[in-house]
Amino acid sequence: MGEITREKAMDLAVKYLSFKSRTSSEMVGYLKKKNVPDTIISEVMQKLDEYHYIDDAVYLKNYLENNRQLNCYGSRRLLQDLKKRGLSDDLLLLLVELFPREVEMLCCEMVAKKAWCY
Repeated sequence: MGEITREKAMDLAVKYLSFKSRTSSEMVGYLKKKNVPDTIISEVMQKLDEYHYIDDAVYLKNYLENNRQLNCYGSRRLLQDLKKRGLSDDLLLLLVELFPREVEMLCCEMVAKKAWCY
């Protein structure tokens, strides 16, 4: 297999994003797994950021909104999942603002009602 060019690495990144949104950490890990050199990874990440294809703050907000509509996980579970996805500690501090206690309680009530009905 030949050397991975910037264009090939960008194609890999866009294909990886075509399935679902990714964090910066997930993308870097994916490109490293594909044996893309670090210099090319930094160029690709810069381009992805420039095109707004990867934005960890937007990812966090979308993740929380999807959680409210689909899963209703609590703040501990959300924090654990988001850490696993490689979000920075600064962004994780926003979790308290974006997922306040009142919203978490509403999620708890909804899960309890759903469990009670079965």
